[in-house]
Amino acid sequence: MAPLDRSLSNWNGTASPAYFYKDTLSSSTLTVTSYSDTWYGYYQACGSSCMYVRVNSRTINRDASNFSNFVTSVVVHELGHALNLAHNDLSASIMNHSRNRNSMTTPQSHDVADVNAYY
Repeated sequence: MAPLDRSLSNWNGTASPAYFYKDTLSSSTLTVTSYSDTWYGYYQACGSSCMYVRVNSRTINRDASNFSNFVTSVVVHELGHALNLAHNDLSASIMNHSRNRNSMTTPQSHDVADVNAYY
């Protein structure tokens, strides 16, 4: 739970309108399990205020040198999709598919600027 809580805090602590919280009555879900796919995380919208986030424990356990940071990075990235951010090639972006997930765990200035520009 700590990496999930840190993921929410990492977005909520930005100078953006992002605010994520846990609610047991929500139709949104975060599922962590071992998927046979090659991805680390997967985001899917399920309505205007609903999302499904999946975290692949199989690939993370295989590739992480810092498990907690890796999970946090994956969830922060997937929450970025919930904020309408797309993948990019900027080295200093949580939305960069090739970022170092063992060390980059927070939205970067470019990510926050993109959220602020969208909202």
